[in-house]
Amino acid sequence: MGIKDRGLKKFRMVSMQPELISNFKDFYKEQEYIHKPELDEQQLDYLNNTICDSMEYTKEVSITYFREHRYELVIGHIHYFNTQTQRIRVVDKFNDLLEIKIEDILDILL
Repeated sequence: MGIKDRGLKKFRMVSMQPELISNFKDFYKEQEYIHKPELDEQQLDYLNNTICDSMEYTKEVSITYFREHRYELVIGHIHYFNTQTQRIRVVDKFNDLLEIKIEDILDILL
């Protein structure tokens, strides 16, 4: 009779515990994070002019902004700009109201 060795089966339970798997998933998710770029004065001035034009003439804009380490895109028109909290309110195509911080906006296209 030979030795009944289970080979890798006996070590697999120990090496791949649920905590280890969740740590690996978190690690790979953090690797995909994008760092927020800094805008220069020209870009900020362009954003300011575009926001003013969109509010005055109720033009539809597409706004690219930074949220939770990812880029987000919303298409709609700018409803209101709150100067105290530095946020804009955007009504998108589905009539949903979004509030976006000015510092998180990366680009606005008319």
